[in-house]
Amino acid sequence: MSLDTESVTLAGSGLVFVNYYGAGVTDAYRGAIISAENYLQSQFTNPVTVGVNFDLQSLGATFSAQNTFSTVSVSFGAFTAALRAHATTADDVLAARKWDDAIARGTYPIDIHNPTGKGTILRRVPPGDAYDIPLRCLLPQRVDRLTMGGRCISGTHEAHSSYRVMPIAMATGQAAGVCAALAARTARASRDVPTGDVQEALKRQGAALGPAHATAPR
Repeated sequence: MSLDTESVTLAGSGLVFVNYYGAGVTDAYRGAIISAENYLQSQFTNPVTVGVNFDLQSLGATFSAQNTFSTVSVSFGAFTAALRAHATTADDVLAARKWDDAIARGTYPIDIHNPTGKGTILRRVPPGDAYDIPLRCLLPQRVDRLTMGGRCISGTHEAHSSYRVMPIAMATGQAAGVCAALAARTARASRDVPTGDVQEALKRQGAALGPAHATAPR
């Protein structure tokens, strides 16, 4: 294969892979790489570019394989924020994950009804705890002047089975309304409204955002 560098994109995804191929990369190896990258791209819409090096060489009879990599220091929160397309996931729910831009909380379990027949999957949030829903889940990536609430927020199928219930839908709907009102009042897009302003308005209205965001209502 003579291709040294390639940018791999997928329609509808903001995730771009810039692949650097060594001399040992065959057409079959490249095909497997792109297939795996396309699957990852189908899961994310955020604009993120990732550079990756690939090669395949004989290391001699004493080696079966060797991997090399360069470490990039980045916090888990920053990495997942970049790749998750602002979607709440089952892992977030079950870990009772907290976010700096929380605008609602949930405690209802993951409750998946079998789409092909009988049976229900029920997985509970840790006792006495709750998971945060971040403001990012209410803000579409490519549409201005639109704020989502209720069942329409960004999340995986599994997470949706928890946040679909009425109390959580009401809380995210309240947050969507507050964010939209602040955007209209200040003549800006919803995504440009400071998270702290949304949180303070919600708390004044009596919303419970958890201990990390608790202040006395003004």
